[in-house]
Amino acid sequence: DGGVLIKQMILDGTDPLPSLDGITVSGGRLNIYNTAVLVQEYLAGDSLDPNPVFNLQADTTEWYEVTLTWEDPTTLFGGDPITDFVIDISRDGIFHTNIPAGLELFTDYGLLSEVPYQYSFVTRLTDNDSTSAPVSISVIPIGGDCLRGDVNKDQIINILDAINILFFVLEYEEATVEDICAADMDYDNELTVADVLRMVDIILGRP
Repeated sequence: DGGVLIKQMILDGTDPLPSLDGITVSGGRLNIYNTAVLVQEYLAGDSLDPNPVFNLQADTTEWYEVTLTWEDPTTLFGGDPITDFVIDISRDGIFHTNIPAGLELFTDYGLLSEVPYQYSFVTRLTDNDSTSAPVSISVIPIGGDCLRGDVNKDQIINILDAINILFFVLEYEEATVEDICAADMDYDNELTVADVLRMVDIILGRP
């Protein structure tokens, strides 16, 4: 309803602050200007535009990643049933990926710990590219002494890291405790071909 929508817009307008994460509901400082912009965008919606996603939530219990879940809209802004659509996801203002209707889940990997990230979700109709007002959420991933996937410790996750994992699997090189922390992509405490394949999926942006 309207009250829930306004509450969501207030939370979406928050400036994330690591010092307030877990202390306040918003995890940051409320920003009235940002909220006003979101309200204005919503009120400007056309009756044939799609509604935004709702009940957007973030799970950061796994190191260096966030799993985002939401509920897809079922109607257009004017109340008619929604047609085919995708969910466009931006991270920190830059387009990141899109998710097909019905999936309602996205996991982002290889993030830095204790660093705030802002994700924005826009519903986009596939037949005419009409879009909804954005819905945003701020997250702060957790982590320990290694960045999962950054096996060669250069702060970049790429094919070289996958090759390093393969070397460990084939026992061309002996993995240290820190190497295993970064290379154990499926958290089973051993390095196998499954870790190599999971690493390739992450590099290619596969969910």
